[in-house]
Amino acid sequence: MFWRDPYDPHGTETYEFFNPVLGQDIGGPFQQFFRDVINLIWNFRLVPFVLWPPFTRRQTDELYLFSWSFLALIWFFIWSLVQFPIVLTVLLSLVFVIALVGLLTWVHSLLFWKILHGPLLQVYPPNMPSVPRGLSVSPIDGQRWIYINGIATGKTLLRQNIELLSRMFNRPILGINNRSYGFLGDLVECVLQRSFGFRTAETRIAFPIIRDYLHDTTVDRVVFIAHSQGGIIASHILDDLYTSVSKDDLQKLEVYTFGSTALHFNNPPNGPPPSPRVLAHIEHYCNKLDLGATGHLLNQYYLSQWFGDMPGPAAPQQNSFMSRSVVQDPVIANKFRVPQTIL
Repeated sequence: MFWRDPYDPHGTETYEFFNPVLGQDIGGPFQQFFRDVINLIWNFRLVPFVLWPPFTRRQTDELYLFSWSFLALIWFFIWSLVQFPIVLTVLLSLVFVIALVGLLTWVHSLLFWKILHGPLLQVYPPNMPSVPRGLSVSPIDGQRWIYINGIATGKTLLRQNIELLSRMFNRPILGINNRSYGFLGDLVECVLQRSFGFRTAETRIAFPIIRDYLHDTTVDRVVFIAHSQGGIIASHILDDLYTSVSKDDLQKLEVYTFGSTALHFNNPPNGPPPSPRVLAHIEHYCNKLDLGATGHLLNQYYLSQWFGDMPGPAAPQQNSFMSRSVVQDPVIANKFRVPQTIL
């Protein structure tokens, strides 16, 4: 049915292959901002005790009054009094703006949930692929494939993306829904993510899923694919994974992005130079004029141009693009290009 969500993360429609575990979501930066403001107001009465007792005889103490540091303390006190109304005005303005953004986001989600947003997760195909004849277990049992979509993508386009990826590579794909707030809204969100390290709900949903897959001893390969804004989310997830997953488990992870808008992609060395990097596979693909004449959409301007509309697993030797030779960039290491223009 049109109104039926294709995947319910809290129901039973998923299958044991993925078994994604959603971590406890304590809220994003906006919610944390309000918690900090409330906590600051509630505990403001404790501020005087930060400098209590105010007297000391030890010359190495910060509040020792018979040294030049005393002048710095006086200046700091005066400046704090002068800036108090300015800071209070800025704080109240932030509270108003963030509350307004939160309200508009909630209204947008309420109006567009069924039409655009949809569930947090999707999966394709809806059933586990059958085990090939002669094998006791499927060769993909030890693999997890995850995809995060880009800007201005609703649940229907996300479904198209994971369906094409699944058909091309003959793998079940778990799609993490990077929900859209309209084209301009998504661009603003991208700026916040790039400039301030803003962790969206999709980042907080995807991180524990990928982390648990990497920790799972029955999993030997985790393929993480991201498109457009999903590349920003992927870069934040990687930063968090480096602090919580061992190097041995990270060796399972492969990352592939298309038209990524990420500001950075960290991949620390796996030891002293000239050791290889922690992740052996991080590959970024981008059309030369993206965003531009060559297009930005994943299916239409990337996958279909490269692999064609192939019903089964992609075979490089079966299409001209994958058989072309790449040219190494003369300036940037590990950067390559395909000279021919794809129309």
